[in-house]
Order: sequence, then C-alpha cells, then structure tokens
Amino acid sequence: MDRDRDPKRRFIIDGKADLISDLPSSVLHNIVDRLPLREAARLCVISKNINQKWLSFPNLKLDDHFFEVLSEEMHPCYEFNRILSKILLSHNGPILKFFLHIPNMDRPHTLRYNPFSVLRYECSPEIGPLISHLSRNGIQEMTLDNCSSSRLQLSSQIFSCLELEKFKLCRFDLIIPPSVNIFKNVTRIELECVILTGRSYNGFISSCPALETLVIKGIDTQDLLVIDAPNLKLLEVEGSFRSSISLKGCVGLSSITIDLNERVVSQNPERAGELVEFLACSCELEELNLGRYFFDFLGDPGLVTIFSNTFHHLKELQLAYIPLKDKMISSAIRIIRSCPNLEELAISFEFSNEPDEGEITDKGDNVLQRLRNVYLTYPTGLEMEIKFIKFILDNARRLEKLYIPPFIKTMPDFASKFMEKLLRLRRASNMAQILFE
Repeated sequence: MDRDRDPKRRFIIDGKADLISDLPSSVLHNIVDRLPLREAARLCVISKNINQKWLSFPNLKLDDHFFEVLSEEMHPCYEFNRILSKILLSHNGPILKFFLHIPNMDRPHTLRYNPFSVLRYECSPEIGPLISHLSRNGIQEMTLDNCSSSRLQLSSQIFSCLELEKFKLCRFDLIIPPSVNIFKNVTRIELECVILTGRSYNGFISSCPALETLVIKGIDTQDLLVIDAPNLKLLEVEGSFRSSISLKGCVGLSSITIDLNERVVSQNPERAGELVEFLACSCELEELNLGRYFFDFLGDPGLVTIFSNTFHHLKELQLAYIPLKDKMISSAIRIIRSCPNLEELAISFEFSNEPDEGEITDKGDNVLQRLRNVYLTYPTGLEMEIKFIKFILDNARRLEKLYIPPFIKTMPDFASKFMEKLLRLRRASNMAQILFE
C-alpha cells in the first residue's frame, strides 16, 4: 500500500496532533462508556495517550456481546476466569461501575481445530475473588447477570462493598449470615430470581435503610411480604403471592408496580384490602401499575376497598390483561373513577373466546377531567373492549391522544374492522386523535 495513502501512516508522518488523546477525560469516558468493551480497548491502537486513560476507566462492562465474540474464538468456560482476572489486574484506579454477564458455559462446544470432537466443560466462574477486588476499589454500582444453565452462589463477601449504592442480581443464591451487616448506603436494589439463604426478604429489606428503589422479580412466597423502607419511592414486585404485601413503612412511595404470575385469590383478603387502602390514603402515590390477575388476587373484599377510596395524587395508571368479564370491566372503571387527577392511562385486555357481552352502565359523570393520553396495548377487537373505549372517549373531555400499537397494521383485516369501530365512537374532546404509535 502507498504510504501516503495510508491514513494512519499519513497521520503520523504529517506530525498532526493526536486529536483523540487531546480530548478531555470526561469526553473520553463518555465515548468509551458507549462502546462495547473490545471496541473501546481498540482505541488504544489509534491514540498514543489513551492507553493509560483506558486502563483507569472507572466503568467496566462485560456484557453478552463481549462473551459472544469471545465464544467464537474459544469456549467461554476456558477463557472466562482468566480474562476476567487479566482485566481486573490490568486496571488502575477505582472501579465505580461494573456489569458482568455470565454466559452459559456448560453447553457442548466444538473445538475449531477438531470439528469432530465435542467436549463438555463443567465449570463455574470464580465470583469470590471478583467481589473481593471490587470491594477494595470503591465499587458504587454493580450488576451480576447469571445466564448460565445453573444457579450460582454469592457469599456474604458482597456486603464488604461498603460504598455500593446500586446493586442488581439475577439468578443467584445470596447467602446472608444473621450477624452480617446489610447494605447501609444502597439506594437501588434489583433482585431477579434470587433466593435468600439465612435471612428472609422482610429482614433483608428492612436492613437497607437508604433504599429508594426496589425491584423484586420471580419471587414465590406463601407468607406476607413486609416491605419496611421509609425512604422507598419506587417499588416493582413480580411473582406469586398467596398472602399479600404490607407497605406500612413506605409513606414516601410515589410509584408501584405489582405483577402476578398466577391467578389466585389472596389467602388473606383483609391484608389485600389493607394494601389498597394504604396506597390510596397513606402515601402520595403518583404512578400505579397493576399487572396480571390483580383483580382476581384482591377478591371481593379488596375490590370493595378500591371502590371506597380515592387516589388523589395518582397521575399515571396502568391496568394490564383485564379479563373481558362484566365484573372485571366494572372494577377497572371503578378504579379509574377513583383517580380524579389521572393524566395518563395504559390498558390491555385478556383475550377470551367467551367474553361477556353486557353493557357498561356507569355514566362516568365528572370523571377523567384531566386525562390526556390513553395507551391501548394488545387490542383484541372484542365488543366489550370497544364499549370500554367508548366509555373513555365519552368522558375524557381533555383527551389529546389515543395510542394504538402499530403492529396491528400487519393484520389488515383486523386493523380495518377495529378502526372502523373506533371511528364511529363519539369523542367528548375535540382534540382527541387516534394514532398508530
């Protein structure tokens, strides 16, 4: 190749300034933070001074893309611990953010040098030394995402990360000896399919006094889930509950999501009613997301509690997978009526081969006066759904937009019939638009 036509060589020969190296450290960090790890490391090749900055970069992200590229060259089990150790030992300075994706390393792997040999590597990543290293380097945000074929154990060594503020854990067994102090400075915790050993969820949560955001997914419990976190602002719980959730210590709660994995009625309906009453009366809740089977879970006592309370501060409401039955539709309308300051509503219905065909008798006087946007996800086109939409359009005098998911355009027959029904409905708001977005 002609040396003068090689941009890299011409860059050096001409003696021009190394523009990348001259960038401020904050700008370089923002660039590197948006690149996959391997591409970020390659910046060292094109810049004479960036190598030292790269080795001291405070955010490390070993994500699925990184290990996908790695697995093309060698089985990840063989390389995982070695590469992880090499990266950490080469790093200079504090590690403030750390993301680790743990790939499936037990799958059969065909070595490139012998296409007829299939070997199975039985191994597990060495998490202990990793946690020890991070605890000595000022870790503030940590994510451990286990996507391997088996669960992994995380020892109490994790609690030695005294400066940790945000912690996300997926598919681990977390060991908590009774005498160990839990996170004192953590403000955000996300636990997905995590089993606690040595302490219950109730005790674990109450030992995190600074907690502001809590996400628990994949929990399965027969007992009352007690969440005692006075600074909690956002709560998301997904799983199976047979009793209920107690939030009496969460007076600062502003957003809550409850999503159930199975259709069961609470074994403790009084507790379920207390949950609804607390959300309506004891905290200034602004966002409420009620997922699958919530109305079934409450049972009649809980539904009565909804009807007798008002959510004065609620601005955003999401109701998911509502059965197209008279009783459930009436319950949905009653909870909407209980939110006089509602501005945004997202709703979806559960498809049924035998939906009810009754009428919605609620006149909706003086409700939905502030509702501006409605999001209809997964429309069914069934008659009861159309009647519900009619109730919204009849009463939302300030409605600006009704959003329909664009995927229904891929079903032209359904889309045309559905839109024909919607366009026939009267709209109380002259500004109301129906948008496919």
